[in-house]
Amino acid sequence: MYAHGANLSFNSAQAYSRAAIPMKETMSNFDCKNNLRKHSSKHKRRKDEDAVAVVDTLQKINALNEIPRRTHHGIGVIPKDPISALDFHDLSIWLTKHKKNWVTLR
Repeated sequence: MYAHGANLSFNSAQAYSRAAIPMKETMSNFDCKNNLRKHSSKHKRRKDEDAVAVVDTLQKINALNEIPRRTHHGIGVIPKDPISALDFHDLSIWLTKHKKNWVTLR
């Protein structure tokens, strides 16, 4: 039916619709005779072993424990309180520089 594109006529559409049900029945019969099961489209639940393996790995590398000055090569040191590392003078300069780009809401 899609192969007809814009050239699809009423007669060809009617022929396709008449063939649809027998075609579906034929396919269903084929699947049944060959012991084929329809695959579910729902997500499958993960097994508990997967969750246990993840938790074990996180525990082995101490990912869930606080380690002072822990770093990540792409991020660096992240303080427990990020505001404590903020330079308010630089923040003031940045805010003043960008004020003219902001729109006042009334």
